[in-house]
This record gives sequence, structure tokens and C-alpha cells, in this order.
Amino acid sequence: GDKPKYELWMAGGQLASVDNVILTHYVDMENGQSGAPIFFSVVNKIVGINVASGNGFEANIGRNVDQELANILYNTRYGDY
Repeated sequence: GDKPKYELWMAGGQLASVDNVILTHYVDMENGQSGAPIFFSVVNKIVGINVASGNGFEANIGRNVDQELANILYNTRYGDY
């Protein structure tokens, strides 16, 4: 929402909490970033998908990419879903 069109930007930070389904984090986010990947650079892997941004005081919320979601994404991509 606050950057020029057709440009990709990255922000860094740490996860605040992780459970089986939900990840929370305080990485700088803007409206319109729902669906953005949550990337864990230590293992070079996408570990979540941003769902909702906090208002600056609350943590942002993401969906953990567990095996069930990974299967759905894979099958959707390759037409088996």
C-alpha cells in the first residue's frame, strides 16, 4: 500500500510465536500484504502465509505451512485439487 506499483520489497524480523496453525510476528507490514510469504532464511524455506496485519501494537498473523496446507498448495498448482 505504501510503495510504488510493480516493485517488490522485503522486511525482516523475528517470529513472536508459532503453533500448529498460527504464526505471529512483528515484521513491518502494510495493507495489501495478505498472502505474502513468511520466509525463514535460516532454512531457506517459506514457513507461513501472512493473513492479517496488526495495527502496530498487535502482532501480525500468518498461517503456518504445515504438511496439509503444503499438499493443498501443491495439488492446486498441479491441477489435482
